[in-house]
Amino acid sequence: MVDDPCSDEALRDEIRANRRDEWRVLVAAVIAGAVTAVVLVLRSLVA
Repeated sequence: MVDDPCSDEALRDEIRANRRDEWRVLVAAVIAGAVTAVVLVLRSLVA
């Protein structure tokens, strides 16, 4: 089979890879938001 960059399988693989990357970014953003919230709560308790 020839590796055609426009083949359906290649496009599906690229879409899957993009979806995984989007999930990684989303998870990182949620973790960053949670850490920020915890830091703000702890600062308010200490102050």
